[in-house]
Amino acid sequence: MKFLIYIIIIVILCNHVFAIVVDSSICEAYKEVEKEFHCGSSGYPINYGYRYCMSFTSDKIRETFDNSGKSFIDCTTKCLIDKILTIAQKSKTCQQVQEKAFHSHVDCYLNCDFCKVCKTQKIPLMKSYDWSDFLSFDATHQVYSIVRKCGIFNCFM
Repeated sequence: MKFLIYIIIIVILCNHVFAIVVDSSICEAYKEVEKEFHCGSSGYPINYGYRYCMSFTSDKIRETFDNSGKSFIDCTTKCLIDKILTIAQKSKTCQQVQEKAFHSHVDCYLNCDFCKVCKTQKIPLMKSYDWSDFLSFDATHQVYSIVRKCGIFNCFM
């Protein structure tokens, strides 16, 4: 019986140590940035950062990805949260927050293996975004920069 209890404790501890699953509460960071900058409901912190953070950490979206896709989501979410908090400390306006935040997406995506994930997770990725968001210059530039680094044939062929 003691052996079984030890095994259960080890399994629980390992799950806590090795799990990198991101909880949606991490998305509150975007609300904190909004409180500081007052960009409004159409500003980057709420309309883009918080909205996509909540979307990607939701079970509905996560369940469409395989394990490599989920790792990408977790890594990217953590990276973008770290970046937005640093950006908020160094910015003075909503425009600066938005420009720097969009620019940070490229590094976060690339550092979290987007170039590998986009090969096998095209459908879940395409279903995860509101494509009208890609009509903005910032978003289009972000996509272009990421695809340029990955190679168009790497992701889309």
